Amino acid sequence: MAALNKPLQIISIDNAKNQFQLEEKLFKSVLSKVPSNMKVAIVSVVGAFRTGKSFLLDFFLRYLRLPQSEAGSIEWDKLFEAGQKLDGNVNQSLHEAKPSVDGSSTSDDAPDFGNTEGGFSWRAGRDTNTTGIWIWSEPFVRKISTGETVAVLLIDTQGMFDQSLSQLLTTSIFGLSTLLSSYQVYNVTKQIQEDQLQHLSLFAEYGRVALQQDDNASDDTSGTSAGEEETKGKAVAVPPTPPFQTLQFLVRDWVEFEDLEDDDEMDMKKLEEGMTEYLTSVLKTTAESNEDLVSVRKHIQECFETVDAFLLPHPGLNVVKKKFDGDFGNIRDVFKKMMRHYLHALFEERLAPKCIHGAYVTADELLEYVKAYTHVFCEAEAFPECKTLLGAVAGANNQNAFDRSKRKYEKEIKKYCGAGQEYRQPSDIEAHSTIILDSAITMFNKKATYGPKTDIIKFRDALKEDCNVVLEEMLTLNEERDPIAAIPQGYMMLVGVSFCYFVLFGMSVVGCWLLVVGCWLVTTPVQLLFLVVKL
Repeated sequence: MAALNKPLQIISIDNAKNQFQLEEKLFKSVLSKVPSNMKVAIVSVVGAFRTGKSFLLDFFLRYLRLPQSEAGSIEWDKLFEAGQKLDGNVNQSLHEAKPSVDGSSTSDDAPDFGNTEGGFSWRAGRDTNTTGIWIWSEPFVRKISTGETVAVLLIDTQGMFDQSLSQLLTTSIFGLSTLLSSYQVYNVTKQIQEDQLQHLSLFAEYGRVALQQDDNASDDTSGTSAGEEETKGKAVAVPPTPPFQTLQFLVRDWVEFEDLEDDDEMDMKKLEEGMTEYLTSVLKTTAESNEDLVSVRKHIQECFETVDAFLLPHPGLNVVKKKFDGDFGNIRDVFKKMMRHYLHALFEERLAPKCIHGAYVTADELLEYVKAYTHVFCEAEAFPECKTLLGAVAGANNQNAFDRSKRKYEKEIKKYCGAGQEYRQPSDIEAHSTIILDSAITMFNKKATYGPKTDIIKFRDALKEDCNVVLEEMLTLNEERDPIAAIPQGYMMLVGVSFCYFVLFGMSVVGCWLLVVGCWLVTTPVQLLFLVVKL
């Protein structure tokens, strides 16, 4: 089996170009081994470099290679006995010097991580071991707790902050790994620290943005924010669906387990209750908590359907030595006991099929998703430059989107009715403003794809308010161009008096004429009557 199966690098790194690329052919060779239409479950391990991620994954391999049967249980009990060795060891001191052509000896200073002894490569020391993203070439077909059969895939990632990757590549690798996995293991040492939570929040957000960009159905682009629906023409808030499935903090070298002895009887239920209490204390906030701390914790919980933790003791000082050859006899018994329980809980109780946008994914579909995600990350158009943590990046990005959209509105409204333009009816200006404001908001929504939705909504509302202020200024300026309003008040009074004079004069002339006519009409019959009587 070791000769046939090995880790394959599906994401390779080009540090010179600050990019990575998908090794599609290799990835497809793994997915082609998954039975048609079978769901896949993907376990990925991420974390800082040199913290034992690949070492952990080789325990996963040992467990998954055993059959899910009574025979497998018997073999599992014997698996950690002294003399048995963990796969994947590439410790330099174990490689014997090889004679060169000229008879001198050489050392294997650059081991081929894809040709290890049946596992993901690991070694003691401080140098980076894993680069890019690797997948085990063999899918493991297993039955999970729901009773359905899935293909389990294992993924190893390059350690974060290993001095060889840019911040953007580090973030992209973590984000892509989060997109790939149905069960993301965040490997940390000794305890969960605040900077780790902030980095996690940032990396998960990059993954969420990539997912949103691929979906091409973001509510933001239509003016409706995430977490809103259109109901009878009105935006109605609805609880957002977490984009990712399970996040587990795996705390290595947990100091409170140092008092455990190898021969101690361990109450795993009680220990797990303590793990849950620890995670609760880490993620807990109060009314007095700093706003940044609250935002980071809220964002993490909004990104994942499930967040839990498991704590492991130190495996023993023999493991960190360069001469360690993977012999289980040199690993502390208490570590092996806890690892047994952890592996069983992960693969028999907690594992779930990969789900994207609410639908389960098959191997063929997974390939298309990964190609799309890789393209989004490589294009990097959806992301701001990654220099700081989530709050600063999101704030700067939102501000840039705000400024650009406001400038667009100001330019268009001033072109229509600004200085030097002719007078327009106020109703025409307001109608034109509605059109260009919608255009400005659309521009804002396309740019402001990053950070908490509440912050994005605040910036969008501020954009509307500022644009309305500009509109009022333009209406005031337009009013000053009104032809009637432009006539001086004194002239208007003179015109008014003159108008009244001519009206009164006309009325007096007409009145006199009417009086003469009336008199004539009255006197004429009288004169005629007098003549008749006289005759």
